[in-house]
Amino acid sequence: MATARLNDSRIGVHIDDEVGVRASTRTFSSRHAQHGVALFVSLDAHVVAGEARGSAVVVPADHEHEFSAPGPVIGICFDPERMPRIHAFARAQGRPTVIDGKLAVRLRGLVQSYRSVWERPDVLRGIADEAHAMFAPAEPRIDRRVADTLVAIRQGAAAPRTISQAHLQDLFARDTGTSMRTYRLWHRLLRAIRAFSTSDATSAAYAAGFADLAHFSRTCRRMLGYSPTTLRDGV
Repeated sequence: MATARLNDSRIGVHIDDEVGVRASTRTFSSRHAQHGVALFVSLDAHVVAGEARGSAVVVPADHEHEFSAPGPVIGICFDPERMPRIHAFARAQGRPTVIDGKLAVRLRGLVQSYRSVWERPDVLRGIADEAHAMFAPAEPRIDRRVADTLVAIRQGAAAPRTISQAHLQDLFARDTGTSMRTYRLWHRLLRAIRAFSTSDATSAAYAAGFADLAHFSRTCRRMLGYSPTTLRDGV
């Protein structure tokens, strides 16, 4: 369980629909599984995620894990459908994996080169884009009907009905690695977190479609490893 000490560790943060980036002096989480590919790049002490321990670690989307990094670290959560290069890489590993060799050197060099301006959200977004570009291009693999459904869910709209619901759910799970229900809940959580930055937790929960504050809090802990308050104040 993350604690209030995270409040003192934050350096900078950037969150949008494609990536969430956190720069910190240290970080750790409780056990969780987010629908995002996690990349951690540490400058000093090793990152530990599951059985992986190294200066650069990747965790596939929807893979249950906890992580810790006692030194300066950049943590990035990539939307797997909109950032397919790292998604394909992580999915091929199938578990938390240490990145080594030339790719690790390039990632550490990228993070180190911007160390003095980690507090800037635009810099953090740029780091995420440059890191993603370092991974090999991925072959398109999402059915058009699934792609249309992904867009609708991100926009908070109903999924288009061109095929049966059962068939669409099967295609969705095949192409994204998660269920439509989990994907909707993930984006509802992202909307609530963004709303919580400018309002109280209860209002943010209702605005994003959660039944109540307790549902928002449970979902946040299960999918991100933090309570909403710790996430807002410490991340």
